[in-house]
Amino acid sequence: MEHRFLTVDDGITLHYIAAGSGPNTIIFVHGWCSNANHFSSQLTHFSRISRVIAIDRRGHGGSEVPSSGYDASRHSQDLLAILEHENVQSAVIVGHAGGCPSVLTFATQQPQLCRALVLLDTRISAHVDLEGSGKQSPLAQMITSIDDDEVFARIYRGFVSNRNPELQNTVVRDAMAVPRSVAQQDLASIAIDTVVLAHAVQCPVLWLTADEPDKVVLSSTFADIRFQQCTESGHFVQLEAAEEVNKSIEEFLVEIGLQLTRDSEIRELGNPR
Repeated sequence: MEHRFLTVDDGITLHYIAAGSGPNTIIFVHGWCSNANHFSSQLTHFSRISRVIAIDRRGHGGSEVPSSGYDASRHSQDLLAILEHENVQSAVIVGHAGGCPSVLTFATQQPQLCRALVLLDTRISAHVDLEGSGKQSPLAQMITSIDDDEVFARIYRGFVSNRNPELQNTVVRDAMAVPRSVAQQDLASIAIDTVVLAHAVQCPVLWLTADEPDKVVLSSTFADIRFQQCTESGHFVQLEAAEEVNKSIEEFLVEIGLQLTRDSEIRELGNPR
């Protein structure tokens, strides 16, 4: 695994992890108050058969912490800058939870760069007006409540099932390392209308969740979607059910006909569309 840094157009330096090789690239985009290391299992697994890149979104992990710029559009621009810098022509983009609004934004703004999307334990929803009618919404209340360390830790601990207390401690520690103003701004960024974005996505999508997905609604929203559920996991499916998630993603890549490298050999998996 190689740690790399890129300074983007507004002067902010981003950190990302790169590994592997081959004709395909898989990009991993973490969620709210998370970081690239939360995809460690996926990086290890997929670097054997593909090129992989996991980014620390601005304000998180090893990336610089500006005072503003925590919206889906800016995160999408950052993602584009890394792909251009790494000369990535097309990628499968894996997004977790709060990172998915920026992934959906990227997929609608740069469709030629998106071979497919894998969306991990996220949701799509209409716009929430946090300054108007949505001031009393659960999202607005959560943004306010995380000013309190105890509340913030309790909320984040709840994202991991009680079967994994050590993992709970790890993700809570990582979350609380994110400056609170960043956490609040980044959380507010998910208030955008992701339903509209989802309707505009044309590439294949794997929707992988811990809870039962609403297949009827999602199938009428995305043009090309498949579903997978990790029933023995909390919100951090890529950490709690890593082997199952890795297998599901690889099977998805097979289904959409990608070529993957393994042991320096190119083998075609599935039938190209």
